[in-house]
Amino acid sequence: MTVGASSVAMSGSARAPDQPARHFTLTGLAAVGLVFVVTLAVATLESLLGVGLATLTLLALSGSTLLAGLMVRRHDVVTVVLAPPLVFAFVAVLEIVLAPTLSLSPTVLASVLVRGFPAMGIATAIALVVCGYRIIRHR
Repeated sequence: MTVGASSVAMSGSARAPDQPARHFTLTGLAAVGLVFVVTLAVATLESLLGVGLATLTLLALSGSTLLAGLMVRRHDVVTVVLAPPLVFAFVAVLEIVLAPTLSLSPTVLASVLVRGFPAMGIATAIALVVCGYRIIRHR
């Protein structure tokens, strides 16, 4: 190494060697928005197909929750854990309101939420596992 040259200059990197690389992260609100948009898009597709909120919505809610849990900032992980039931409930209300054959009543909403309970539970369990792992790993 020549006089005045550093390992940073030699490596071509602008950051110090002991700093970790910056990864793309989401805020808690953006992560919940991601879960909502993906779930709403798939739920709308399922409703148009006449199935209602079923298996594809479960997969969309669970998959987007997993993705959000991996991408959210570490201090916002609790937001992702709390999001799946709230997102599903909001998507269910939107689907009922927008459906031409349904009217928003407590009975209809309760029916949709009861049928969607496994989706909410699975997505919340995924969020707990992913976010718990992230919290424990960085202690």
